[in-house]
Amino acid sequence: MRTLAYAGRFRTTKMVVVVFALILAHSSKVDTAIIASISAAIAGLTASQVATAATTAITTAASVASAAIEASKSGYSITCVIEMENWTKHLLAYPKVQIANSGGLVTLAKNVMPAEKQSFAVRKPYGANGVYGTVSWAIGSTGRRAVIMWSAPYNFNFYSNWMGVGMTTTGVSVPSSRSTWFDQMYYEKSSSSLSFVRGEYYYSVKPIVFKNSEYEMEGAMNNIHHAVVKVTIRPIKNVDLATPILVKLEALVKSQKRDTSIITNELKRRSMEPFLDSELLVKTKV
Repeated sequence: MRTLAYAGRFRTTKMVVVVFALILAHSSKVDTAIIASISAAIAGLTASQVATAATTAITTAASVASAAIEASKSGYSITCVIEMENWTKHLLAYPKVQIANSGGLVTLAKNVMPAEKQSFAVRKPYGANGVYGTVSWAIGSTGRRAVIMWSAPYNFNFYSNWMGVGMTTTGVSVPSSRSTWFDQMYYEKSSSSLSFVRGEYYYSVKPIVFKNSEYEMEGAMNNIHHAVVKVTIRPIKNVDLATPILVKLEALVKSQKRDTSIITNELKRRSMEPFLDSELLVKTKV
């Protein structure tokens, strides 16, 4: 296995995020009986059916194409496009990109709505350097952040592409230093405030999976200098799936001539609430 040693630490400017709307709403909690009933209703579907339903329900935002195009047009020999796909009912908000060296943003990270896919791109600085850092999103109003680490080195003779995925515990804030989370996720181990897994992408491009009691994050990276990181965040409980995904699953369950009333009722409950599941809904103009 190639060493984790990585040379150099530089400065970069902070991304400025302009918040133009902040809306707070509260909704009733979903009781355990409903959670169990929805899980039972979906249990008759295969994992492949659920995955297909989710994939077809996901909306691909314009940023996915634009990030790839702008990275290609940038003229830099090393770029990295980071893609986040959200299967949860929660808005992934307040994106925070922390480039740990003097690389720069090519396009900006954005909020990721439920059942949506968004991307942004970064590039190397001038000289013989790669680009590496972290990006994180607040998971609705849960108090947690989903964190992605990437490392796209300049020289594959000595280094490999690496990525990591993980999650903070409740109430943990983004560190002020741009390299804190990167250093932990690249060199060190999980802690009480941030748990994660990481993987090397030199020969293998196998996905890595992080899982806790509430969420699962699966990610993979290619092994070339124009790197692409793809991550999907999924809820452990089916009741926490994004509404468009639940709609697809409702149709599948109905096609098997099974009772869909519990899923239908949950969808109705969501439609009657101004904002779903006590979300802190944020629209950021970036």
